[in-house]
Amino acid sequence: MIKMRALQVWLAAVALVSFGFANAQDYLQYFQHIHGIYSDGDNDETINGLSIEECARRCYEATSYFCRSFEVDTSSSTCFTSRNNRETTPVSMGSASYYEYYERLEPTVVVPPGPGSSPFSDIIRLVNGPNEREGRVEIRQTTTSSWGTICDDNWDLNDAHVVCRMLGYPQALSSVGSAYYGQ
Repeated sequence: MIKMRALQVWLAAVALVSFGFANAQDYLQYFQHIHGIYSDGDNDETINGLSIEECARRCYEATSYFCRSFEVDTSSSTCFTSRNNRETTPVSMGSASYYEYYERLEPTVVVPPGPGSSPFSDIIRLVNGPNEREGRVEIRQTTTSSWGTICDDNWDLNDAHVVCRMLGYPQALSSVGSAYYGQ
């Protein structure tokens, strides 16, 4: 079993090199833009003073919920993020020329990228889960090509985010420890 602290440092370094964005503008590529509409009160966060690009970053990197859309009131530079989009919102959509609305291009249900499509799928994987999106994290030892379970001491949602991004998912939805999926 590999100690988690060393793995955390290595995974974080790999994730920053491979998935780091140069600036907030890069996050807009994950959203579809619709000018002049907004969700009437269906918001998880309200943040004043953010640009559209910074609001996109805030939505994409949200960890307490899966952010599916955001909107910016350009008259006040107010950012609103939401776990809902036009298909899932329980409220009606409003219209105003000073709103810029963005929906995540990714499906609302996280769909795996497919076998072998992640550049890290040959060194990290999930096993023993009920589907390909859940399971015990294993890494492949490069010298022996054998797979081993990583230690889950101090494992948290941040660690799960790194693994998910390495596997091609936008983020983790939850994190469990105590050998939940076996050892």
